[in-house]
Amino acid sequence: MTIHNQPRPPLEMNILKTLNLRMQLNNDQQLHYHNYKKGYLGERKLANLLNQSLSSSPILLYDLLFEVNNTEFQIDCLLIFSNKIFVLEIKNYEGDFYFQNNNWYIRETKKEIRSPLQQLKRSELLLNELLQKIGCTIQIEPYVIFINPEFTLYQSPINSHIIFPSQINQFIKKLNNEPSTLNSFHTNLATRLINLHIKNSTYKRLPVYKYDHLKKGILCRHCSEFLAMIVNVSFICKNCGHREKVRPAVLRCVKEYHLLFPTEKITTNSIYEWSNKLVSKKAIRRTLQTYLLQKGNGKAIHYVFD
Repeated sequence: MTIHNQPRPPLEMNILKTLNLRMQLNNDQQLHYHNYKKGYLGERKLANLLNQSLSSSPILLYDLLFEVNNTEFQIDCLLIFSNKIFVLEIKNYEGDFYFQNNNWYIRETKKEIRSPLQQLKRSELLLNELLQKIGCTIQIEPYVIFINPEFTLYQSPINSHIIFPSQINQFIKKLNNEPSTLNSFHTNLATRLINLHIKNSTYKRLPVYKYDHLKKGILCRHCSEFLAMIVNVSFICKNCGHREKVRPAVLRCVKEYHLLFPTEKITTNSIYEWSNKLVSKKAIRRTLQTYLLQKGNGKAIHYVFD
């Protein structure tokens, strides 16, 4: 179950991050990338707090995507205790907001945003339905966690399901008081939930991109500028001076290619072109043979990740 025991960068975020370095994203696409990144950083911050301060021993699962009756819903963090499941919706909002007539607004622009409480209620109802379908009866306790200390909500509703930044430590103490003696029921439940996780959402918000329109080359691991200089068996970035061995740089280039074009075969020639012919085919072939599995024979040879 280690695959979900820590927050993971959303696939869409990684794709947008890579595209942002190889093409020009428009303002909306830049905003989507920023929102994905900010949400992920918020999840990581809460995960670090739980790792440091949680003295009880629940099962923690992050970034689960489910489908019930053709309806998708995501859970940022789920904690399985002895007698209940805590469902956490993590918000990394920053700035001033206000609550009015059950609606949420940005104070500066008065723009209405989706209600985090409605999102939470939706996740709770759908998770309950999912648990009923797999024959599990266990109490669900949902919360919205506002993780950013720069967040303020004016005219806040008196709602026990909202945890503000100043209340997070108190909330963790509450978790520490929950019974967390687990048995096979709890581990089996966690395994079933992981098996029900959907890897790819049908609601991806990604720009249309084509291979020919993307800039080719290998990016510096440190500053993300394109590399151009090899000294002995290392790249040296002209922008920041960072030095990196050729093989890990090529492997990172292969992973980016596979991320953007998952249905395309990974071959020596495809990576040679994708790297802008910066590295010899011999060096690329050795890297692929070292880190990936070889498939096929002769001209049909290609490589896959294990």
